[in-house]
Amino acid sequence: MFRRLRPEAADSTDWIVTPRLYTIAPAGLSEADAWTIRGLRRRYHSKEEWRIVPHVTLIFGYDGLVEEEYVRHVQRVAARLAPVCVTLTDAVAPEATDAETNYVYLIAPGADARLREMHAALYQGALAPALRHDLHYVPHLTVGCLYQRTEALALAKELNAKDLAIDVTIDRLAVYADTDSQYRLVKEIAL
Repeated sequence: MFRRLRPEAADSTDWIVTPRLYTIAPAGLSEADAWTIRGLRRRYHSKEEWRIVPHVTLIFGYDGLVEEEYVRHVQRVAARLAPVCVTLTDAVAPEATDAETNYVYLIAPGADARLREMHAALYQGALAPALRHDLHYVPHLTVGCLYQRTEALALAKELNAKDLAIDVTIDRLAVYADTDSQYRLVKEIAL
């Protein structure tokens, strides 16, 4: 997805075309946990399995800045952040935003404050206009996307019965560009 931004200089007639940009926190996983997540994503979220690494999304698609400005903003914020470790223990199937998108998330209830702080810090300054006040941010790792809400609820129940404990280390951020539904890694930034 692309957006055309107006030129900054009043005398310029050139338009800047920018892709929709995302900031994610790639999930650092043990080998065993990585296999667990890969298996779940392969079975229940196959369209995303190979497009982008398992992650916690921190900035949802934004196309209001050119790539270089967006990356500079994320780098400035990342310089103030420290790595985070959380344990994902609960599976949830939040209310669907449309009839065909029923996600299943792994979350870290009570232990996700640092991820919420990262999210809030990134949405300050240059990205403040992108913050959606109508949506409640829930830090999560998506493991499934099903067509039926009943299937999503059943999967969450099944995963919760397994007493999962997926340890995730967040020690970097990654900026991705969505160009015609293909994700391209723009920059990885260490914390």
